[in-house]
Amino acid sequence: MIIPPETAAVIPAYNESERIGRVVREVRKYADKVIVVDDASTDETSEIAADNGAETIILEKNRGVGFATRAGCDRALKIGAGYIITIDADGQHEPSEIPLLLNELRSKNLDIVFGSRKRNDEMPLIKRIGNAALASLFFLLYKTRIEDTQTGFHAFRREAYKMLRWISDGYALATEMSVRVVEYKMKFTEVRVSTIYYGKKKGMMIRDGLKAVCLMLFWKFKCL
Repeated sequence: MIIPPETAAVIPAYNESERIGRVVREVRKYADKVIVVDDASTDETSEIAADNGAETIILEKNRGVGFATRAGCDRALKIGAGYIITIDADGQHEPSEIPLLLNELRSKNLDIVFGSRKRNDEMPLIKRIGNAALASLFFLLYKTRIEDTQTGFHAFRREAYKMLRWISDGYALATEMSVRVVEYKMKFTEVRVSTIYYGKKKGMMIRDGLKAVCLMLFWKFKCL
């Protein structure tokens, strides 16, 4: 009899061979199962992830972080995980902070916990401004305060994922998750986590931020 994992960590990855090994090793300390979804990398991301103990899902074509994360969460649900963690592959979240999110989730019987990054000097200025602007717009539209609507670091219950399950294939997944939390009146909180940036040109770009603005407006006046 196979015992389902209590916690499964989902790591979407694209050309992250430099850091994926360390990320997987560290995440394994705090999760029963680690699932890396390789979004058609051209380097050795999937091989290194597997060598370090992750289950790997390899996409044949690049589909985007939203698609990759959804594929990993679907897999976590299929194997019976009770709690799902999403965390980036580039080392810009600290795996040792996973228990902070899980403890809040369990002790307060929440649906989801957001790992909220501080807007300090570690975050590039343009991203700091964009992150603050998106949080302010979200509050204006949805009357709900989420300080970091763009984080890739979450913990949620398997039952919550059925409501959270997004349709966005790109970076808009983070915005869509926040909208769904409001739409379904889900119980949530935020936990302050470390702000770490290695590559200032990686992650969301200005065009992604503008798309998030458009989608917030669209989802406000249309049903998902």
